[in-house]
Amino acid sequence: MANDPFARPETAPARDQLSELDRAAVQRQRMAHGLCDLLVMPTGKISVGQRAFAGDILLEIIATVEIHIRIDVATRLAGVRNCPPALQRAILKDEPEVACIFLENAPHIDDALLAECARNGSAAHRLALARRSDLSANVADVLLEFDEPATTTLLLRRTEFTLSPQAIDTLLARSVTNPERQNLLLGRQELDPAHGFIMFWWGDAQRRRRILQRFVFNRSIIQEALSDLYREVFTLGGDPLARDILTMLDRRHRPRGTAGQVVSPEVVLKTLIYARRSAPDELIHGVGMLAGISSKLAARILRDPGGEPFAILSKAVGVSRRDFYKLLNLPEAEIEFDLDRADDLMALFDQIARDFARSILRYWDWSANPRIANIMRLIDYNGTELNMPHTIARQSKNQLAEGL
Repeated sequence: MANDPFARPETAPARDQLSELDRAAVQRQRMAHGLCDLLVMPTGKISVGQRAFAGDILLEIIATVEIHIRIDVATRLAGVRNCPPALQRAILKDEPEVACIFLENAPHIDDALLAECARNGSAAHRLALARRSDLSANVADVLLEFDEPATTTLLLRRTEFTLSPQAIDTLLARSVTNPERQNLLLGRQELDPAHGFIMFWWGDAQRRRRILQRFVFNRSIIQEALSDLYREVFTLGGDPLARDILTMLDRRHRPRGTAGQVVSPEVVLKTLIYARRSAPDELIHGVGMLAGISSKLAARILRDPGGEPFAILSKAVGVSRRDFYKLLNLPEAEIEFDLDRADDLMALFDQIARDFARSILRYWDWSANPRIANIMRLIDYNGTELNMPHTIARQSKNQLAEGL
């Protein structure tokens, strides 16, 4: 063919018309062409040793030829199942114009080479890697380390492989100010309740509703599995951690005062009314005592203008539907809820089970949980400035970590 860069001698310019430099370039082209002819031969036609030797020679040649020759080498070798790994590595390390042809067309590349390409290549290399049909979770994790928007979005849209727990934790930490990434994460099967209830704080009303719908569950099966421990732990004494967990799981939770006494629904309502109108430290502490949560979390709930966290808290402490409506429409409240969304908040209050509301509070207040602590460390490490659309005052990263 006239346009073949590996032109045969009969179509090449006459030797006496070539300069010494041009002659060398043509000879290297011809050598590259001949070696490619060998490497594309089926296994029965060439031995392993011969293929490796030809690959080593071609490796030296492609380090010296122009890019259009390297592109043609990559194109021809992309379909070779037994292409020598060293030659594959050299092609993958080449310019994106060369490497991407190989990445997008060669179906037989070892994961170790792909991971190395992801770590040492350019953004263009990684985007081509993200398009591979045989992409593994291990290589995807490496790609996600770079947090390149186009590559990350492409990977999150692909559901044929499972991302590692660490990758999901990292993506969640990076989604604070990125609504599109939040939506993509909510579509991933790897997301679990801990992820969802952390993301809840910086989600808008639609995403909050989606999180609650997706992760609804009751704790009855866990309560039943541990029920025989209650008498032993609370009567005979036991491990403080076991006591805390059983208290958290207790389906008969009743709001309690500062001395641990059970308080009446009237006291609960009055406390929430006063806290809605003004939230000094002592009232925040009182709300925390009623709900069995930290003061930090109680403050976040009371200061969230979206209203969903307050609806969950109200349901968890046993507020009646009529009283919750009164709390929503409380005059002179310090944090006024959007009255246009009152119906949505009433619907949330009606639909959510009290046991589920208690579980959500636990997740929000679970600072000792190692997985949640890891996610909060990632947020702190990335220096993320939180931008939660339903939170009045921006809180420091340390405050968020303490609240969760």
